[in-house]
Amino acid sequence: MNVNVQKSEQCEVPERLYAQAKKEILDRKTSNVVGWICEFNNGEMGPVWKKDPYTDVIYRELWSSYNIHFPFPLT
Repeated sequence: MNVNVQKSEQCEVPERLYAQAKKEILDRKTSNVVGWICEFNNGEMGPVWKKDPYTDVIYRELWSSYNIHFPFPLT
């Protein structure tokens, strides 16, 4: 069988300039906020951590009136 596979051009993803928080990330043991799940200006979603990433976490929905915007990258 002969299969002709063409290379597709790589899409350029827009730079992350800002993010809007969608959920809070909480440490499971202490319930402290350790980060946020954010939607970036380029449509990507992902975590933004206050400091180091955590592995044992829970997620909490944000109140609709609770609106956090982050400049990106965080400094």
